[in-house]
Amino acid sequence: MYLVAGRLHEVVEAGERALANFETLGNLWWAGRTIAHLSPAAIALGDWDASLKYCRRVVEYGTTLDDLRLKVVGLLRMGATYVQQGDLERGLQCCDDALALWPTPYDAAVMKRILG
Repeated sequence: MYLVAGRLHEVVEAGERALANFETLGNLWWAGRTIAHLSPAAIALGDWDASLKYCRRVVEYGTTLDDLRLKVVGLLRMGATYVQQGDLERGLQCCDDALALWPTPYDAAVMKRILG
């Protein structure tokens, strides 16, 4: 809700607390889902480095768990970060990498928004 309300610093604060708990418990799926919400807050704050670190962790957790959704979401958010940063080539490459994984229809629609 903090993200929807535009309370970006609260997103990061609450998300980092939740992330630490999920990682301590070894619950990488929920850790990945949590990170996927931290990335847009970092983008909105203009913290490209943090967003890219979050995205890499989501992809890493998706790979560890062999979870398509986490891998695709991580790559799409990474692509969005690069696009927002002005690095269209890298952003498009991330989207191509996500597309190669055969994303769900929902994630494919998100990709179209990034490419739009």
